[in-house]
Amino acid sequence: MEDEHRDEPAHASDHHGDDDHGHGIHLPDMSYYPFILAIGLTIIGAGLMTIIPVIIVGVVILLWGLIGWSMEPVNDPAPEGASHGH
Repeated sequence: MEDEHRDEPAHASDHHGDDDHGHGIHLPDMSYYPFILAIGLTIIGAGLMTIIPVIIVGVVILLWGLIGWSMEPVNDPAPEGASHGH
């Protein structure tokens, strides 16, 4: 049996039509903390193959990245009708 809708492309925008009102996908602001956290984790891995002080440095960097990332302010979209601080 052949599928009747086989030649029609399936796009996510087809399901929304004009209901979107120009609102895009909200993404958080860029952050360097995930990169800092990854560097700390890499240094911990290197410390496991070398000496204990390298592990300690890695843990400090990892904690800096983890705490910084978790305390970073969230850039929530403003509710509809908000004045955006003007």
